[in-house]
Amino acid sequence: MKRSVQVVLGASALALTAAAPALAQESKQGPYVGLGGIYVMPQDSDTEEAPGTTFDGDVEWDDGWGALGSLGYAWGNGLRTEFEFSWRENQADAIGGTDLGGEANAMAGMVNVLYDIDFGLPFKPYVGAGAGAARVAFDDVTAGATTIDEGELGFAWQGIAGASYSLGANTDLTLDYRYFSVPEVELETGGSTYDTEYNTHNVVLGVRFTFGAPPPPPAVEEPVAQPAPQPAPEPAQPSDYLVFFEFDSANLTPEAQQVLNQAAATAQDGQPTMVNVTGHADRSGPSDYNMRLSMRRAETVANYLTAQGVPQREMAIEAEGETQPLVPTADGVREPQNRRVMIRVQ
Repeated sequence: MKRSVQVVLGASALALTAAAPALAQESKQGPYVGLGGIYVMPQDSDTEEAPGTTFDGDVEWDDGWGALGSLGYAWGNGLRTEFEFSWRENQADAIGGTDLGGEANAMAGMVNVLYDIDFGLPFKPYVGAGAGAARVAFDDVTAGATTIDEGELGFAWQGIAGASYSLGANTDLTLDYRYFSVPEVELETGGSTYDTEYNTHNVVLGVRFTFGAPPPPPAVEEPVAQPAPQPAPEPAQPSDYLVFFEFDSANLTPEAQQVLNQAAATAQDGQPTMVNVTGHADRSGPSDYNMRLSMRRAETVANYLTAQGVPQREMAIEAEGETQPLVPTADGVREPQNRRVMIRVQ
C-alpha cells in the first residue's frame, strides 16, 4: 500500500513539473484562503482482527459530509502551494451482512501542490496532489456485543482534479474531485487490535479569495498613449486618449490614471463637451465574454472621469468587444494593444 501511494504522489509531482514550462501563463499571484463543503463517498474499510470475531471483514459506510479550509500562496505562474485542514464524517452501515451503529470521522492536515492550467477562458482547470496526516476515529461503531470507540493518527494522501471560475479580480468559485486515503489505521479497544483503512471519493464545492496580488511584470512593456496636442481655442477639435488594461482585467493601471487625468482636464476647459468612452477587448476569450469585459472597462473609465469632475450627462459609453482590434489577430490570440478604452473629448 505504501509503495502504491509513493508511486501515485511521485507521478503527480512529475506531471506538475513537466507541465509548468509548457503551460506558462498569466495567473493570480499572492496569498489566498479557501473554504469548501465536501460530499463524501467512502469505500468499504477492510477491517481485520482475530479470525471469527465480529469485526473481521469489510465495513460498509453511508455517504457523508465534510468541510475544509485552506491557506496558500499562488506564485503567478500557475503553481499553488497550500496547507489544508479538513473534516469528514460517515455513518456506519454494515459488516458481512450485520448491521452496524456509530460513525467514522477523519480530521486531516495536508500540504498540497496544485497547478492551474490557463486556456484563456473564464474557467481554469487544475490538478494537484497532497500528503499529510489524519486522525481516523471509529465512534461507538457497534456490531452485536463488540464496540470500537477509538482513533489513531496516520499518514494520509490525496489526488485532486477540478476547475475554478473567476467571479472577479480576487475571487474564484471552485469545484473538484479528490481521492483521499488513510491506508493504514490501527485501533485498539477492549484488549483487541483492529487493522483497518479509510478511503473516500469526494466532491468539493468551494470559494477561494486571493489577497494582495501584485500585478505580474509584463513580458513586453505595453505602450502608453500620449495625449493629443492641446486643441486650438477656435475652433475646438476632438482630442483622443487611449488607456490599456492587463489581461482579463478592468482595473486601471497607474499609467492609465495619468492619461485619464489629462482627459478630464481637457473635458473641463470651460467649453461645452461630449465625451465618448468606447471599450475594447482582445480575441483570447469567447466573444460574448469579451463584449461584457469591454463594457466593464468602459464603465471603469467613465466612473474614474466622473470622480475627476466630468459630469455623467456629458458622457456616452459603448462596448465593441473584440470587433474593432487596434492590431488585427487570429481568434484566441492575446494582444495587449487591443485591451483598451478610447476616450474622445469633443
